[in-house]
Amino acid sequence: MHGDFFLYVGEGQNGDQQMTKGNRAILNHVQDGRHIRLFWGCSGEVSYAGQFVLDRDEPWFLERAPATANGPERNVIVFRLLEVAD
Repeated sequence: MHGDFFLYVGEGQNGDQQMTKGNRAILNHVQDGRHIRLFWGCSGEVSYAGQFVLDRDEPWFLERAPATANGPERNVIVFRLLEVAD
């Protein structure tokens, strides 16, 4: 979490990320009737963090970051997710 929101880096490990496939699914999740559910952990114990939606004011932005395995810098999509209140 970063303050009141969670920053999620989009899909794609090499080259500039594009607003396709999983990234487009996140961008269009409300109009497609889908939920974004966040889980903490990657192996072993995993816990449910809750349901999130894209920030309406700033849903995403581009940032420069290295590719996987310290490859060349590229543009990555960073989504701003807000937790849905219970």
